[in-house]
Amino acid sequence: MRFLVFLAVVAAMTGVVKASSNDDLYRVYLYYDHGKLLFDRDVVQKVVLVKGPEVVTPGDFKAEILNKDARVLHSVMFDPRLRGIREGVGGFVLEQSKTSIDLQYFPTGAKIKIYDPAGQLILEYDISHLARASVSPSPTPSSQLPPANGQETGVSWYWWTIISVATGVLGFVLWKLWRRRLTQQSPL
Repeated sequence: MRFLVFLAVVAAMTGVVKASSNDDLYRVYLYYDHGKLLFDRDVVQKVVLVKGPEVVTPGDFKAEILNKDARVLHSVMFDPRLRGIREGVGGFVLEQSKTSIDLQYFPTGAKIKIYDPAGQLILEYDISHLARASVSPSPTPSSQLPPANGQETGVSWYWWTIISVATGVLGFVLWKLWRRRLTQQSPL
Protein backbone atom coordinates (compact mmCIF):
# COMPACT_ATOMS: atom_id res chain seq x y z
CA MET A 1 0.00 0.00 0.00
CA ARG A 2 2.83 2.41 0.85
CA PHE A 3 4.36 1.64 -2.51
CA LEU A 4 1.19 2.75 -4.33
CA VAL A 5 1.05 5.98 -2.32
CA PHE A 6 4.71 6.61 -3.21
CA LEU A 7 3.99 6.07 -6.92
CA ALA A 8 1.00 8.43 -6.77
CA VAL A 9 3.11 11.15 -5.14
CA VAL A 10 5.90 10.72 -7.72
CA ALA A 11 3.38 10.87 -10.58
CA ALA A 12 1.78 14.02 -9.17
CA MET A 13 5.17 15.69 -8.67
CA THR A 14 6.19 14.79 -12.22
CA GLY A 15 3.12 16.54 -13.58
CA VAL A 16 3.89 19.68 -11.60
CA VAL A 17 7.53 19.75 -12.68
CA LYS A 18 6.64 19.13 -16.29
CA ALA A 19 4.02 21.88 -16.37
CA SER A 20 6.25 24.50 -14.78
CA SER A 21 9.57 23.65 -16.41
CA ASN A 22 8.55 23.86 -20.06
CA ASP A 23 7.77 27.56 -19.91
CA ASP A 24 9.66 30.01 -22.08
CA LEU A 25 11.62 32.62 -20.14
CA TYR A 26 13.63 35.75 -20.74
CA ARG A 27 17.07 35.32 -19.18
CA VAL A 28 18.61 38.70 -18.35
CA TYR A 29 22.39 38.64 -17.82
CA LEU A 30 23.46 41.08 -15.11
CA TYR A 31 26.47 42.14 -13.06
CA TYR A 32 26.00 43.09 -9.41
CA ASP A 33 28.60 45.28 -7.69
CA HIS A 34 27.93 46.42 -4.09
CA GLY A 35 24.39 47.65 -4.67
CA LYS A 36 24.82 48.66 -8.33
CA LEU A 37 23.23 46.56 -11.04
CA LEU A 38 24.47 46.62 -14.65
CA PHE A 39 24.11 44.48 -17.75
CA ASP A 40 26.92 41.89 -17.98
CA ARG A 41 29.48 43.42 -20.34
CA ASP A 42 30.94 40.00 -21.26
CA VAL A 43 27.67 38.79 -22.82
CA VAL A 44 26.74 39.93 -26.34
CA GLN A 45 22.99 39.32 -26.01
CA LYS A 46 21.88 40.77 -22.70
CA VAL A 47 18.48 39.01 -22.90
CA VAL A 48 17.88 35.58 -24.47
CA LEU A 49 15.04 33.05 -24.51
CA VAL A 50 15.46 29.87 -22.45
CA LYS A 51 13.19 27.15 -21.08
CA GLY A 52 12.57 26.36 -17.43
CA PRO A 53 10.64 27.49 -14.39
CA GLU A 54 10.67 31.12 -13.25
CA VAL A 55 12.66 31.02 -10.01
CA VAL A 56 13.35 34.36 -8.34
CA THR A 57 14.92 35.20 -4.97
CA PRO A 58 12.69 37.90 -3.43
CA GLY A 59 14.43 41.21 -2.85
CA ASP A 60 14.37 44.99 -3.27
CA PHE A 61 15.11 45.30 -7.01
CA LYS A 62 12.15 45.30 -9.39
CA ALA A 63 11.91 43.98 -12.96
CA GLU A 64 9.01 44.74 -15.29
CA ILE A 65 8.09 43.42 -18.71
CA LEU A 66 6.15 45.94 -20.77
CA ASN A 67 4.31 45.65 -24.08
CA LYS A 68 4.58 48.18 -26.95
CA ASP A 69 1.84 50.32 -25.31
CA ALA A 70 3.97 50.58 -22.13
CA ARG A 71 1.48 48.44 -20.19
CA VAL A 72 3.09 46.24 -17.53
CA LEU A 73 2.65 42.56 -18.44
CA HIS A 74 4.66 41.12 -15.54
CA SER A 75 6.42 42.54 -12.51
CA VAL A 76 8.68 40.81 -9.99
CA MET A 77 10.79 41.87 -7.01
CA PHE A 78 14.20 40.14 -6.92
CA ASP A 79 17.58 40.06 -5.22
CA PRO A 80 20.50 39.89 -7.70
CA ARG A 81 23.10 38.84 -5.11
CA LEU A 82 24.35 35.27 -5.36
CA ARG A 83 23.94 33.21 -2.20
CA GLY A 84 25.56 29.97 -1.22
CA ILE A 85 26.66 27.68 1.56
CA ARG A 86 30.29 26.96 2.32
CA GLU A 87 31.18 23.83 4.27
CA GLY A 88 32.01 24.60 7.89
CA VAL A 89 31.39 28.34 7.41
CA GLY A 90 27.66 28.57 6.75
CA GLY A 91 25.85 30.88 4.36
CA PHE A 92 27.43 33.70 2.40
CA VAL A 93 26.34 36.43 -0.02
CA LEU A 94 28.51 37.67 -2.88
CA GLU A 95 28.46 41.46 -3.13
CA GLN A 96 30.22 41.46 -6.50
CA SER A 97 29.34 38.85 -9.11
CA LYS A 98 27.83 37.98 -12.46
CA THR A 99 24.24 36.89 -12.12
CA SER A 100 21.07 36.46 -14.14
CA ILE A 101 17.35 36.60 -13.64
CA ASP A 102 14.76 34.50 -15.45
CA LEU A 103 11.46 36.23 -16.20
CA GLN A 104 8.26 34.84 -17.70
CA TYR A 105 8.08 35.13 -21.51
CA PHE A 106 5.35 37.18 -23.19
CA PRO A 107 4.97 37.14 -27.01
CA THR A 108 3.88 40.79 -26.88
CA GLY A 109 6.78 41.87 -24.66
CA ALA A 110 8.60 44.96 -25.94
CA LYS A 111 10.84 46.14 -23.06
CA ILE A 112 12.32 44.99 -19.80
CA LYS A 113 12.82 47.68 -17.18
CA ILE A 114 14.76 47.16 -13.97
CA TYR A 115 14.47 49.48 -10.97
CA ASP A 116 16.74 49.85 -7.95
CA PRO A 117 15.43 49.60 -4.35
CA ALA A 118 14.65 53.36 -4.38
CA GLY A 119 12.35 52.88 -7.38
CA GLN A 120 14.67 54.61 -9.87
CA LEU A 121 14.94 53.14 -13.37
CA ILE A 122 18.48 51.80 -13.76
CA LEU A 123 18.30 49.42 -16.75
CA GLU A 124 16.11 49.19 -19.83
CA TYR A 125 16.35 46.73 -22.71
CA ASP A 126 14.35 46.33 -25.92
CA ILE A 127 13.07 42.74 -26.22
CA SER A 128 10.70 43.22 -29.17
CA HIS A 129 13.11 41.26 -31.39
CA LEU A 130 12.42 38.18 -29.22
CA ALA A 131 8.68 38.27 -29.87
CA ARG A 132 7.83 35.20 -31.91
CA ALA A 133 4.36 36.49 -32.78
CA SER A 134 5.84 39.42 -34.70
CA VAL A 135 8.14 37.15 -36.72
CA SER A 136 5.42 35.10 -38.41
CA PRO A 137 1.62 35.24 -38.42
CA SER A 138 1.42 31.62 -37.26
CA PRO A 139 3.98 31.23 -34.48
CA THR A 140 5.89 27.99 -34.31
CA PRO A 141 5.00 25.87 -31.27
CA SER A 142 7.73 26.19 -28.66
CA SER A 143 8.41 22.45 -28.87
CA GLN A 144 9.57 22.91 -32.49
CA LEU A 145 11.78 25.94 -31.91
CA PRO A 146 15.54 25.53 -31.85
CA PRO A 147 17.05 25.63 -28.37
CA ALA A 148 17.93 29.10 -27.10
CA ASN A 149 21.46 30.02 -26.08
CA GLY A 150 23.00 26.62 -26.81
CA GLN A 151 20.65 24.66 -24.57
CA GLU A 152 20.71 20.91 -25.02
CA THR A 153 17.91 19.16 -26.80
CA GLY A 154 16.52 15.77 -25.94
CA VAL A 155 15.34 14.30 -22.68
CA SER A 156 15.64 16.79 -19.84
CA TRP A 157 17.18 16.07 -16.44
CA TYR A 158 13.92 15.42 -14.59
CA TRP A 159 12.91 12.67 -17.01
CA TRP A 160 16.28 11.00 -16.46
CA THR A 161 15.61 11.25 -12.74
CA ILE A 162 12.14 9.71 -13.11
CA ILE A 163 13.50 6.91 -15.30
CA SER A 164 16.32 6.20 -12.82
CA VAL A 165 13.97 6.14 -9.81
CA ALA A 166 11.44 3.95 -11.63
CA THR A 167 14.18 1.51 -12.67
CA GLY A 168 15.49 1.37 -9.10
CA VAL A 169 12.01 0.79 -7.66
CA LEU A 170 11.25 -1.91 -10.24
CA GLY A 171 14.58 -3.63 -9.52
CA PHE A 172 13.91 -3.51 -5.77
CA VAL A 173 10.39 -4.97 -6.16
CA LEU A 174 11.65 -7.77 -8.41
CA TRP A 175 14.47 -8.55 -5.96
CA LYS A 176 11.98 -8.71 -3.04
CA LEU A 177 9.68 -11.03 -5.02
CA TRP A 178 12.63 -13.28 -5.90
CA ARG A 179 13.76 -13.39 -2.24
CA ARG A 180 10.23 -14.21 -1.06
CA ARG A 181 9.96 -17.01 -3.62
CA LEU A 182 13.29 -18.49 -2.47
CA THR A 183 12.18 -18.51 1.18
CA GLN A 184 8.77 -20.04 0.37
CA GLN A 185 10.14 -22.95 -1.65
CA SER A 186 10.36 -26.17 0.32
CA PRO A 187 13.28 -28.53 -0.20
CA LEU A 188 12.41 -31.54 -2.36
